[in-house]
Amino acid sequence: MPTRRSTRLAASSLAALSALGLAAPPEAAADTFEAGSLIIPMDTDTQDMGIFEAYGLVYELLMNGVPVRWVIKTGKAKGDADFTVAATDLRTMADLRSHGYRGGPWVIDSADVDAALPIVEAWLDQNPDTNVHEEAPSSRATSPASWWSRRRSR
Repeated sequence: MPTRRSTRLAASSLAALSALGLAAPPEAAADTFEAGSLIIPMDTDTQDMGIFEAYGLVYELLMNGVPVRWVIKTGKAKGDADFTVAATDLRTMADLRSHGYRGGPWVIDSADVDAALPIVEAWLDQNPDTNVHEEAPSSRATSPASWWSRRRSR
């Protein structure tokens, strides 16, 4: 169960990414994510002990020029999923059928996976509490709203 302190720290971490100029101003749009996209869960059921390391992974991806999308379903009720899709956990290879992602998960589009995968795999080797999922071949997730985050040009 997240504490107020951990929730504030997570929000502060996200704000720090933007304040440091590592994330461009948000651009909200509906998106479809094809099979093979990577999902970094941000709900405490899936991420739990790795939640702060997950923000570190997003930071590392952005620092290496990999676009990451933050998906939040607008108008949802408390506890509702931002989107639901079948996926596979990259670390355990567990099959996650019809998994509901909550808490504003981050998504790396399948077109950017080749650039992201070496960073993600190295991160998982060093941070085993972090979870990353790959969208299943038969899946196609549509998010009602997502925001692009990418490193700003200097």
